[in-house]
Amino acid sequence: MAPAPRPVPALFPPSDGAHHTWPAPNFVNPEVRDWAAPASIIALFIFTFGIFCARLWARFRITRTPGVDDWLIIASMPALLGLTIATVLALRVYGFHLHIYDQTPKTLITIRQITLAMEIIYLASTTLTKISILTFYRRITVSGLSRPLLIAVWASIIFVAGYGISFIMVLIFTCSPVEAYWYRFTTSWLRTNKYKCHDEIATLIAIISISTLQDFIACLLPMFVVRKLRLPVRQKLALAAVFLVGLATCAIGALRVHYAHKVYYYTKLNPSATYDISWEALGSWVSTAVETNLAIICASAPALKVYFAKWLKPTDPEMRSFGWYNERPQWLRRNIFRSTGVDSGYASRTMELEGLDGVK
Repeated sequence: MAPAPRPVPALFPPSDGAHHTWPAPNFVNPEVRDWAAPASIIALFIFTFGIFCARLWARFRITRTPGVDDWLIIASMPALLGLTIATVLALRVYGFHLHIYDQTPKTLITIRQITLAMEIIYLASTTLTKISILTFYRRITVSGLSRPLLIAVWASIIFVAGYGISFIMVLIFTCSPVEAYWYRFTTSWLRTNKYKCHDEIATLIAIISISTLQDFIACLLPMFVVRKLRLPVRQKLALAAVFLVGLATCAIGALRVHYAHKVYYYTKLNPSATYDISWEALGSWVSTAVETNLAIICASAPALKVYFAKWLKPTDPEMRSFGWYNERPQWLRRNIFRSTGVDSGYASRTMELEGLDGVK
């Protein structure tokens, strides 16, 4: 039985004639991507920004309980804006709107520069967002609900922070000198310069895979908090919706892993391998933008409960009389529900979907 073909990096097509089948470069009127993907990314950012503003209004003006998690989300928004702008420019101006065989000497440089910028900005935004979600969990667990979960949250925070900082540095110093990252495919620069680069494709695959794992961890941790709680049906539905958004983020992350392998690796037995990396990268960059936006939406969703307080109020008399809240010590109920911004009588009768918003 013949051994399976080894993956071939798309950045360096093999000498099997594949790239010789490319059409002649068209620098006059080449085929270009339309505005569908960039417009969708812009629309998604506008929606995310609206959710972000609603979160800040709820926390700073309605409940007046801002926390570290809010400041981290505030810090992540400029990065998301930068990623949105960079992705739109990449898909319309800097080379990802063209086939690889239609790249100009200028776009051969800009496509590499924008790739590095997007990867770094993506790491910055998602790292801040994940730490924001985890610090929100810390506000829950610090009330004494679960010491093991508190330890798990702190371990996750350290893991995510270390991952973000270390891989940002790895990306920046992919090549030595740094500018070799975007000049390494430019013949004129190569004639007069020497460089050394590590395997950037392996780095990108590792970044995406670890990020997806972290998404699953962040999504699963709160289940250990709420699994034993007796909640009204409406609150269960709202909580399920939040979890679904989190799972959607995980799914998009997994999709990014698929696209990364599709774009960056081919096999010699793949009859459709064109090594047209700039054209086929569309799905990868769109899923990157969607994942980053969904992460902030998921992180902000619990804070929006104050806008639906009346709808979430339990109506079942049995739930009011024999709910989980009567099984908790009075001091814990006071700590859980202070500063929630919801009517104090209601707050003492039902768990807040935000995950114990008033806990410090």
